Amino acid sequence: MELLIETLRFIAPAYVANPVPVLLGGGTPVDLGHNFWDGKRIFGDGKTWRGLVAGITAGTIVGFVQGRLLPGFLLGLGAMGGDLAGSFVKRRLGVARGSPTPGVDQLDFLVGALLLVSLVEPPT
Repeated sequence: MELLIETLRFIAPAYVANPVPVLLGGGTPVDLGHNFWDGKRIFGDGKTWRGLVAGITAGTIVGFVQGRLLPGFLLGLGAMGGDLAGSFVKRRLGVARGSPTPGVDQLDFLVGALLLVSLVEPPT
C-alpha cells in the first residue's frame, strides 16, 4: 500500500497538469494555425498557449506543495509535451479534434512526464 501511495504522490503533478488546459485553455493555438508538411494542422485549435502554460504551472504548483519543485515542473512540462505529441500523432492519422483515441488519450501525457522527469530522478 505504501508503494501505491508513493507512486501516486510522485506522479500527481502530471495528473493535475493534464486536465487543466481543458478548464483554463483557449486563445491562440500553439501551432499558430500552421500546417505540417502533410497539409494537416500540426496540433489543432485545441492546443493553446494559455492551456500549455496553465498545465505546466499547475504541475509546478503541485511539485512546490510537495517540496519537489523541479520534478513537479518537469512532470507538468512532460505531461503537456506528451499531450502535444499525442495530438500531433492524431492529426497525422486524420483523427478529428476531440475524437477518442484509445491508448493515446490515456498514455501520452504519462509517457512524456515520465521521460522528462527521469532526467533528474532516474527510475529505481
